[in-house]
Amino acid sequence: MGPIMERRDFILGIAGAAGAAVVRPLPAPAQAVDGPFQHGVASGDPLTDAVIIWTRVTTDADRVPVRWVVATDEALTDIVAEGDATADRAGDHTVKVDVTGLDAGTTYFYAFDAAGVRSPAGRTRTAPAGAAERLRIGLASCGRYATGWFNAYGRLAARDLDVVLHLGDYIYEDGAGAVRTHEPPRVLRSLDDYRQRYAQHRRDPDLQELHRRHPTVHVWDDHELAGNAWRAGARDHDDATDGAWAARLAAAAQAWREWLPVRLPDPADPLRIWRHLSYGGLAGIFMLDSRIHGRDQQVSPDAPAEDLRHPDRRLLGDAQLDWLTSELAASEATWKIIGNQVVFAPLVFPAPVESIASSLRERGFVVDGGDGFNPDQWDGYTAERDRFLGAIERDGVRNIVVASGDIHCSLVSDVAPGVTEVVTPSITSANFDELLDSSTAAALVETAVRGANPSLRFAEMQNHGYVVLDLTPVRLQADWWFVDTIAERSPAEHHGGSWVIDTAKEAVEETPEPVPEPSPAPSAEDDGDDDDLTIIAIGGAGTAAVAAGALIAFRRRRQSNDA
Repeated sequence: MGPIMERRDFILGIAGAAGAAVVRPLPAPAQAVDGPFQHGVASGDPLTDAVIIWTRVTTDADRVPVRWVVATDEALTDIVAEGDATADRAGDHTVKVDVTGLDAGTTYFYAFDAAGVRSPAGRTRTAPAGAAERLRIGLASCGRYATGWFNAYGRLAARDLDVVLHLGDYIYEDGAGAVRTHEPPRVLRSLDDYRQRYAQHRRDPDLQELHRRHPTVHVWDDHELAGNAWRAGARDHDDATDGAWAARLAAAAQAWREWLPVRLPDPADPLRIWRHLSYGGLAGIFMLDSRIHGRDQQVSPDAPAEDLRHPDRRLLGDAQLDWLTSELAASEATWKIIGNQVVFAPLVFPAPVESIASSLRERGFVVDGGDGFNPDQWDGYTAERDRFLGAIERDGVRNIVVASGDIHCSLVSDVAPGVTEVVTPSITSANFDELLDSSTAAALVETAVRGANPSLRFAEMQNHGYVVLDLTPVRLQADWWFVDTIAERSPAEHHGGSWVIDTAKEAVEETPEPVPEPSPAPSAEDDGDDDDLTIIAIGGAGTAAVAAGALIAFRRRRQSNDA
């Protein structure tokens, strides 16, 4: 890890030389390091009148009675709902309560009592009904525990947000360790394995604070299950060593449901996670499953490129696609936010020479005429993308923002009239500069990718962090914030770029300033100071040979640092 630390320090050092970085104090996390509530509290899937609240009881008992309470004040004296639940061994002693009868657009506080101890008080917020003047949404994905510290989660926790969308890879199923050691220290296969990994994540103070401060909405990607998963298997699954796929998928999905504050849209179908959350007239949030429910197996890198475009290939599947297009057509919300796992927009990786083409094929890419395509993304299912875009064009749906993760990059793409994709960087999972062990080589890849993709407006491949979407009835702005992952609980962050969409325009445009943090912020310790600094890009022109070497190195490093 030494070279990565030195490079990250170097990037931050350049930024610091140019001006003052944003250093907003981190509030001390309300973390219970012992006692029954060692994994904190959480809330999620807010509706106008309901929200899920969650906790876990650490105990050796088979069953423990739990009391819960919801109030309008943090002291939990103005109680609006309360009740009893049970933490039992069958559910890994997790507790989820769907609290109903709440008021729309209202901040609430909640806590749990077990074994004579009260949990930390969580904060949540219901969705607004009718007109709303503003909505702030955090975007996060790809938090590999072993790769670095969850500082980005801590920074998101300190923001004034209505909700956080987690777009997948909340955990990673591998056993490797670098900065931190995974628990258990092996590849996850059993229900107990997956439960242990979630438990480890939820002891992290920054992730605990994110869940304590904001409601979250989750979908899974592949690493909650197994690398490059599809509905009947995964690239990183072998029945001979990993057991039957159906059993492993069921175990992974059960742990995901137990440990996250999610509401199943269809209790009769425990693998259905696609759902719609309404935020009044301002926004509709449509969370997809582009990983399991309808996905055909990824095309082999040895297959002809025509297979990527085969009309029978499905990513969402007919039922989910019909649901999505019907919901979008019926939505009266100004903004339609699609929470999507893998990159939606066309994204070509240039392969001008055979050495690059060969390295891309070894990584699973399909190469056609000097262009490399990742078959795990929507590029591997182009007919499905065309069907979707054709349906929304037919129905006249506009102001769609596809929010994606997975690729450990920051991207903005003009996909089609009225359709923009925003890709959030990873929380910790390895970026191109870490995989290449070179910021210069990563900058060459950025330059090559930007030049090969005319719809790509912004590409940054060297920083971890998150995105904040700030919505009003007339515009949506996406602000990228970059965060160090090497120093534990680092409070520093840097403005990485901002792009804005106006309802009167069909294109996304760059803007120099992030949206100021609303005041007062949810934390008394947060001073709301938003003096910002854009990180200076490190890079320059390079020859095709250097680019080829960079991509080959990327392929080799990627094999040992799974994305």
